[in-house]
Amino acid sequence: MKNKIAAAVYRTAADTIEAYHMIEDGAHIVVGLSGGADSVCLFDVLCRMAPERGLFLHPVHVNHMLRGEDADEDQAFCEALCRERGFECRSVRQDCAALAERKNLTLEEAGRRLRYDIFGAVAGIVKMALPEADVRIALAQHADDRAETVLLRILRGTGPDGLIGIPYTREDEQGRLVIRPLLDVTKEDILAYCEAEGLSYRTDLTNLEPVYSRNRVRLRLIPELESYNPNIRGALNRLAQAAAEDRAYLEKQAAGAAEQVTIEQGEEQIRLSCEGLKALDPAVRRRVLGKCLASLGLTEGMTFAHFRAIGDLLESDDPAASCDLPAWFFAARRYGELILGKRGLWEDEEPHTVLRFRPCSPSEEIGPFTALFDLDKLGPLLAGRTPEEAITLRYRQPGDVLPLKSGRKRLQDLFVDMKIPREVRKQVEVAAVDHTVLMIRIPYRDDIPEELRAKCRFAETFSCSRRTKKALMIEMTVEL
Repeated sequence: MKNKIAAAVYRTAADTIEAYHMIEDGAHIVVGLSGGADSVCLFDVLCRMAPERGLFLHPVHVNHMLRGEDADEDQAFCEALCRERGFECRSVRQDCAALAERKNLTLEEAGRRLRYDIFGAVAGIVKMALPEADVRIALAQHADDRAETVLLRILRGTGPDGLIGIPYTREDEQGRLVIRPLLDVTKEDILAYCEAEGLSYRTDLTNLEPVYSRNRVRLRLIPELESYNPNIRGALNRLAQAAAEDRAYLEKQAAGAAEQVTIEQGEEQIRLSCEGLKALDPAVRRRVLGKCLASLGLTEGMTFAHFRAIGDLLESDDPAASCDLPAWFFAARRYGELILGKRGLWEDEEPHTVLRFRPCSPSEEIGPFTALFDLDKLGPLLAGRTPEEAITLRYRQPGDVLPLKSGRKRLQDLFVDMKIPREVRKQVEVAAVDHTVLMIRIPYRDDIPEELRAKCRFAETFSCSRRTKKALMIEMTVEL
């Protein structure tokens, strides 16, 4: 490596790897290889480093099926490059546009999720084959990418942690380390490295069009900002570095504070001292809450507004106040304690219970979560439909009422009478015809108070009597 620029890029990447403990000798590295200059540069650096450090490289190419023949040529290029270097390229074809439509995501976000899922899956395959292996995922983001990310975060509204932009390392959901060895290298130097080393690469022409928000920042906003500060990219990277150092210090403070305010930590809930949390500095308190929620599985989606809502709970005079958090998580005040937990109900999840219908004798014995109804009394409600057609199983909705002997009672009022906590009410399973509820069932879950678990109530107005001739048995059965 005679060229000075190429040697400097290699040394910078090696220093970054060393400084952030990215790679141990003998590690297995899953390398994201798109075919562009950035990933080709990273692949070359790791190939040069592999013999000295005993590294095993596993290049992976993701074909997003967005650019027709160009995408197929990118894939062929990556496979040929890997063959030349003596590696097998794992190529995966996935319809990114279909994923974006199905999940209601932008193409940018769908592509990002797709790549991370595939890289993680390959890392999992390597780990299964070699349980003792140290497996890392190496990506080719560079200093310009980090500057663009910081700007995007500022434009969308971010807290101090968002100013970090792209971290040098992070753990994915399976605990595998994602590393970015080129994060201290500029795009200009990456291109110079490829030219000096005679490396060919593919150019994605869509990166030259202002069709995505990141492209518009790169092609329009940064050039405009350079008229004010020619080194705006460097300034943004220094801001990111300062933010990362501040966060590291505050995280240490939060780790100690979390131990002091935690009353009990479980798999689905954490109980914290309200007074202990109130005594913390707000910056530390946010991190304590963030660490607690992350331990339960809520790793993204929390905004300043969510933390402010939890702060309002701590100051509230209502000893049973609660608020919703992203992904069906919740925070609830229980007198002197703050409870953080997840409801067990996700946005795309259906009730775990199934309804079973059977005509039977009015005097037949019934088991738990089962009720007998007079079919003649149900007739007007069913309006000529079979029970299977008319009665649906769902969660509570506004306007639901349960017919009782004392009159029709709103479920909202019934839940208050039953002292069902607010965070539990969304988990109550309901068998209903439109908004007329026939049965409700509170699920049996560890995060629901024991005195309420598995309770069942039914519509007394339609219950059987001595005059009942035909009865309908409805059973709410848990489907395993």
